[in-house]
Amino acid sequence: MKNNGSKIIFIMICSLVIAGCGQKDKMAESAENNVSAEADGTEIIEKNSLQTAEPADIPEQFNETINGVNFALKPEIPENLDLAGIKRSTAEKQVPDLEQVISITAENRTVEEESKDKTEGENGVIYDSYYAKYSDGSMVSANTTLTYATPFFEKIHNAFRLEEAGKYSKSELAFQSPENCFQEIQKSLNQFGYESDGFHYDYYALDYQTMQQEEVQLDKSGEVLGTKSEWSADDDCYYFYMEQIQDGIPVFYGEQDFPADSLENRPIQAVYSGDGLERLDVYKLYQFQTEDERVSLKDFGDIAQKVADKYGNILTGAEYTVKRAKLYQMPVKAADGTYEVKVIWFFETSEKGVDSETGENFEYSVYTCIDAETGEEVTI
Repeated sequence: MKNNGSKIIFIMICSLVIAGCGQKDKMAESAENNVSAEADGTEIIEKNSLQTAEPADIPEQFNETINGVNFALKPEIPENLDLAGIKRSTAEKQVPDLEQVISITAENRTVEEESKDKTEGENGVIYDSYYAKYSDGSMVSANTTLTYATPFFEKIHNAFRLEEAGKYSKSELAFQSPENCFQEIQKSLNQFGYESDGFHYDYYALDYQTMQQEEVQLDKSGEVLGTKSEWSADDDCYYFYMEQIQDGIPVFYGEQDFPADSLENRPIQAVYSGDGLERLDVYKLYQFQTEDERVSLKDFGDIAQKVADKYGNILTGAEYTVKRAKLYQMPVKAADGTYEVKVIWFFETSEKGVDSETGENFEYSVYTCIDAETGEEVTI
């Protein structure tokens, strides 16, 4: 009986040990699986968070008064933009390919004047500089920027002024559609060494009848000359104003001295006629490197609060009305010379009041850029 009892106790102890070992193995396996699952899960969560991040709340119309500042605007964002899919990026400024520029512009032309030099660009980098005037009156100037023009443009320059652009239509001229002309301009940009994901453009269709009426020739002192040019349908052309697109969003091109979001400030402008490219100005184009990380935007109401805080706390008695808000990609120069790209809201605000010194009424447009991700003001 005693032996039987000892056997039973021994069997129970063995069972407990085996069970304990089994449980330990299961716990170890479970822990290993959890670690693996956690690692995989973290990756999955991170990937999903990039793909399914909550888009910012941006109303179609924003009419509010916050801290005494009036908002009466429609937030401007590209149609069909995926607000949760904007990628973080960096950028560098592009320069034209001088060999290509010279080869293309000099084709079938004789050089009358030519100069080659060096110019200092950003961060002290030295670039080649080239200027040429051809026997047919065409010219090209290229360094960190590019200007190309034919004699045709001088005639257009005397007839078209942006402040009088309302006299021209945005219709299609007989020689070609604006869409086809724009595609040809893009090809020229590529041939001159520029790359881009795309452009947004505005244009005016300049018909010769209207230009004939609007032409004003000036002498070197600015005095109006009485002479007029001969005009015909061969002078019909399109005037394009272009801005670069990155990840579906226009790229901000304003500067401290010229912050306005206006056509005359656009960094790429071109004139195209039935004979081809007549004028091309490329002042600023960026090359972008995108990352996998997405940018999470704040709700528009939070951004508007920042603008209201800025202007509402100015104790001058002026009245502030925010009239425009446009979403942009804004390259901001970093210490290493590259550009960190911020998604920003560009606000145009009317400041209206009475001058404290003269007593005269005034109204100005003031501009503010707010980081759409952090809500902090970004200096232009």
